[in-house]
Amino acid sequence: MQASLGSRRRRVLLGSVLAAALIAVVAASAWASDPAAAGSAAEHTREQAQSLALQLQETAEKYGPDSVALQASFLVETMRAGASTASEVGVDGIAAPPHQELLRIRVLTGLLFDPTTSTPASRLAEVWGSVVAPAIGKMEGFDIRPAGLELVLGYGLQVFDENANGRPDPAGDVELRSRVVRIPVALLTRLATDEIDPSQILARAPIVDEGAWPSQ
Repeated sequence: MQASLGSRRRRVLLGSVLAAALIAVVAASAWASDPAAAGSAAEHTREQAQSLALQLQETAEKYGPDSVALQASFLVETMRAGASTASEVGVDGIAAPPHQELLRIRVLTGLLFDPTTSTPASRLAEVWGSVVAPAIGKMEGFDIRPAGLELVLGYGLQVFDENANGRPDPAGDVELRSRVVRIPVALLTRLATDEIDPSQILARAPIVDEGAWPSQ
């Protein structure tokens, strides 16, 4: 399903506004305890928002407007999923050979898992169900260049019983791991036309075994 030009532009604007708003919210939380710094903090936030908006515009022009919409949507869903540590989303560009038909997007979810009570399969299922499926499921179309997706999905491993309270500790040692899911354009097209849902994509897309989170 191809969205109209006006709809695509609205999604680009939405992505820019969402990302800038997220920075402002985080910054406001960090500076709330220091009212004296409010003036300089507000100026710093405005500068960050302007810089980010420019970056998003460049990304949209180079990789298609929905690359920005996906970037914003993934970031929002990591927060909704209850990220324990920092989350970040980046559009890396064209995937490495032989997968140049895919746009590579890195999603560090901020989710923590206990390796003693989870498996690579269960971790991927949780990341997919709580972050990826909601993000791609709300898309009206996928106007991206290249036309397929390579998703690098990151999360952390931590043995919770080794923490003082037996719960996830964002300040503790975390081993970052990742799974790569490659979604060809044929699957994205079927998703956009409601022939399949996001859960069916995970069952049909090529998936790389769990490995270290890429530094870049």
